[in-house]
Amino acid sequence: TNHAPILKKIKATFEPYEQLWTIANGVNSKFELWLCKPFESLKPDEIEMDVNSWAKTLNSLTRKLKDQEPQQIASRFLEQVRIFQPYLPLIHALRHPGLVGKHWKEIAELVGETEKKLKPSAEQFTLKHLQRFDLLSHLNSIEEISDRAEKQHKLDKLLAAMKAEWENIQYQLEP
Repeated sequence: TNHAPILKKIKATFEPYEQLWTIANGVNSKFELWLCKPFESLKPDEIEMDVNSWAKTLNSLTRKLKDQEPQQIASRFLEQVRIFQPYLPLIHALRHPGLVGKHWKEIAELVGETEKKLKPSAEQFTLKHLQRFDLLSHLNSIEEISDRAEKQHKLDKLLAAMKAEWENIQYQLEP
């Protein structure tokens, strides 16, 4: 007897539940990790990839799942993911390596805080800490600051490369 069609059907029936379980585990573990680990260790591209993938899959699962409880669970997790998604551009903007003290000072002034309160020591500087400052309402301005920082960072790197290239060149002038 050929069990392949039956196994294929069982797999197709089980797969949405396995996806829901996997995403639920990821959301529960990674959201807490992203909120509490030092902000400077966050990897914006990885976070964005996970969150957007979860949103797409959960959106699909809310339509696929026929049982009421799993469908409600998928909807709750989708809502959590949607609440987190607006933070993605903020994480990208604030994690740019070109952001230096003057940029943080500008951001602090923008939200009406001191630079020290906004950016405390590395262990305390987390996404959860940043959520207290309503940075999302200033996202466009923060992205502009980050863009300027990125341009300055690129110019600084080019200048450093040029200096290094010219450092060992010696000119001899003859009278």
